[in-house]
Amino acid sequence: MLLTVKNNQHRLYQQVVPQFRGHRHFPVETSDFEASHDRQVCWQLRALNASDSIRERWVGASWIVELVRQGRRDGKPFHHVHYLMTTLRTSPKALLRLVRQRWAIENQWHWPRDTQLGEAAHRYSQRNGVQVLALLRTLALNLLRCNGFRSIRAGLMAVGHDVSRMLGWVGLSPGGTGSKDFQSALPPYRLQSFSAAARYSPRQPSDGVPSRPCSNALTCKAEASRI
Repeated sequence: MLLTVKNNQHRLYQQVVPQFRGHRHFPVETSDFEASHDRQVCWQLRALNASDSIRERWVGASWIVELVRQGRRDGKPFHHVHYLMTTLRTSPKALLRLVRQRWAIENQWHWPRDTQLGEAAHRYSQRNGVQVLALLRTLALNLLRCNGFRSIRAGLMAVGHDVSRMLGWVGLSPGGTGSKDFQSALPPYRLQSFSAAARYSPRQPSDGVPSRPCSNALTCKAEASRI
């Protein structure tokens, strides 16, 4: 387990932060430097054994960790301090590598979903809405990255107004729902439903008055099966 300790966890945060104040010996201490994509980052990690008070509340806690990230991004300096807690006992280099991998997931996945696609700002009352919009956000992120956009913001600005280009990425043309491109992109069970609805022609009653057309594709399919 690797848990980020934030200041909204008041009790745990107050227990962890003072442990890294002042001058003391840290049994785990390492650093690394990264230079890529117009940024230079120095990672500094220090860790020590979790106190008894922390272990009482967090069973299995092994180390508490301080991570300092500082450097320059787009020509501007930055300095951030983060605190973590882990149940792992491993080498300093391996622990720093694990923390950086976690940071990559946060920066490349969760952060753009929250900031660029507004996931954290939305409030849903229906569970289906949550699942559908999460799927659409995942699709949008993957499409932008697969088509060469490393910056999600730049990608949204470039294609947000170009419906034809976005449809082209998933193999669709901007035609109507009856186009072959649209049908070819449908899952087989959906295609069967649409095909059954398209083939169905309402029967004419004996008095010659046309029957009322069905209201949707599923109704059409059910009525077609009774013909």
